Amino acid sequence: MAHVRAWSGTDGVDHAVNYTGNAGVLRLAVDALRLGGSFCPASGNQVPPGQFPITVNDFTRLEITVVGTRGARHRDALAVLDLLGRGRIGARVAARFPLAEAARAHALMEDDTDLVGRVVLKP
Repeated sequence: MAHVRAWSGTDGVDHAVNYTGNAGVLRLAVDALRLGGSFCPASGNQVPPGQFPITVNDFTRLEITVVGTRGARHRDALAVLDLLGRGRIGARVAARFPLAEAARAHALMEDDTDLVGRVVLKP
């Protein structure tokens, strides 16, 4: 974790979110937290299934707060729709593919480490 602390210039990050479910990345996320940091295990399932790599001792030693994720609240969704409608925000699209090329779109998402934005399939 020394590289995370060196990069951030801190004693650890405030928040860590894990979308992968990978046991090693879950462990990395917790190890990167500062004392009192918050952790969001957002992946749904651990990959591969097995013993959860974070212990009760980790929670107490680091005073970790666990947070969840959920869809936007109604007022948040209305605010986003308003901003979209007024052109104040937009969704970045990295690539568009016809539905017949779904495999190519998936390959792009899996293989391109520099991809920024959504990959859109056009039916």
